[in-house]
Amino acid sequence: MVLQHSTPMQTESGLALQRPKAFSGSRYSRGSLQITNAITRQKKEVVVKELQDKLENSVIVFGMRFKGIDVPSMQKFRKGVPEKSSVYICKNSLMREAVKNVPGWEIIVEKGCQGDNAWVFVHEDDIPDTVKHWHAFSDGLAREAKAAAPKGVEPAPPTTLSCVVMDNKYLSPAEVS
Repeated sequence: MVLQHSTPMQTESGLALQRPKAFSGSRYSRGSLQITNAITRQKKEVVVKELQDKLENSVIVFGMRFKGIDVPSMQKFRKGVPEKSSVYICKNSLMREAVKNVPGWEIIVEKGCQGDNAWVFVHEDDIPDTVKHWHAFSDGLAREAKAAAPKGVEPAPPTTLSCVVMDNKYLSPAEVS
């Protein structure tokens, strides 16, 4: 039997079947080399500009670890932040680029641009309310984790502060109170 490179194929019952062509879109592959979630250079420039604006209008910036926090909890935290303050999740490389053009925030690159961060930009008028909201959110997550943990096991805190910067000075997470 000689196979030709044509796509129609006859079966014993006379039905015509389509054979997938090699290297066509109809083939199924397990992995794809196409990057689908990459953002364009223009979008990156917009994000960097937004970060620069947020840095210029903030007195305190802190990085919050969000790995393992579900989306509804993160949305609840975002909605509870006072109006003039904001929460922004971006790649650390974009934060590094934004910090280059805004003096006074260089310590963020040294201390905080590692791992997964949700950046909280705190306006001068919102400092006490934002700090209270952070502690309430963090304590609530800790209570939930403790309730879900087996008896006698002390769970790790679900979120921590990775970096706190105020007036170009690094503050330890314990100093945020």
